[in-house]
Amino acid sequence: MEPAFFGHEFSGKVVSVGKGVEDFKIGDRIAAGLAHACGHCEPCQRGFPNYCLVSANQYNPGGFAQYSLANCAQGFRPIIKIPDAIDDVRATLFEPLSCAMRIATRVAVARGSRVLVLGLGMMGMLAALLLKKSTPDVCIIGADTSADRIAQGRDLGLDECVQLEPGKLPATPIMAPSFDLVIDATGIAAVFRLAVDLAGLGGTVILGGVPAGVVDFAPLPIFRKELTVVGAKGPFPYLAADGGSQALDLLLSAEIPWEKLVTVFPFRLAAEAFQGAARSGPLKSVLVR
Repeated sequence: MEPAFFGHEFSGKVVSVGKGVEDFKIGDRIAAGLAHACGHCEPCQRGFPNYCLVSANQYNPGGFAQYSLANCAQGFRPIIKIPDAIDDVRATLFEPLSCAMRIATRVAVARGSRVLVLGLGMMGMLAALLLKKSTPDVCIIGADTSADRIAQGRDLGLDECVQLEPGKLPATPIMAPSFDLVIDATGIAAVFRLAVDLAGLGGTVILGGVPAGVVDFAPLPIFRKELTVVGAKGPFPYLAADGGSQALDLLLSAEIPWEKLVTVFPFRLAAEAFQGAARSGPLKSVLVR
């Protein structure tokens, strides 16, 4: 059996081009992420290109291998060309940024809203920064169990950051259950219960992480508070007016401090990078060959 390599948030360079592929050439710098969906399958036609049926087996193997095959077919593009103005490290943010954009745009956020982001990993932090950028006067409160992530959230300009104790409902006044929007970006199924408890009357809960596990849950608070619960699955190919990528345009801007979101490790320190990620240290560890 061939060895398996994972990794779907990578940048690199094209070294070979398959038959029929005309929009990439050898030497192009590229980043992984859903740049274009086929546009013809049933999910695409219904407005869900993030569920494009052509999307299976995008990379074979993944980005931790020295070489990876990116399957481009029928208008489907799991990679995007990167301009010279974006370096290889920032380019690795294309895929997670496309995911965070899906979270931040799933519902309209009114001016002056109180937003709580549970989980200040890359998805939660990027979603918070995007909402802060797009919505005037919005109050963004981040919450996490990691002291490192709390410090990072404060450094990145969130309005408040609260450190949580695992399994305990926060008692601080700022965490009173009156949030207009609660984003669960933890990927922990049990946190959904906390998100519902902290959402205010008529509020919205967005599941932005991949919720692993099963949790016993009483749905009565959703009824009592008339909450809206939505999912947000990325990456999503948000297209610009010129047919390009909104995520790529955003990466080109200086409105978000991209350099603060990544920590670079040489490949020989891969074990250290994984250990840091496991203890909720760096927001995103980037291995450079």
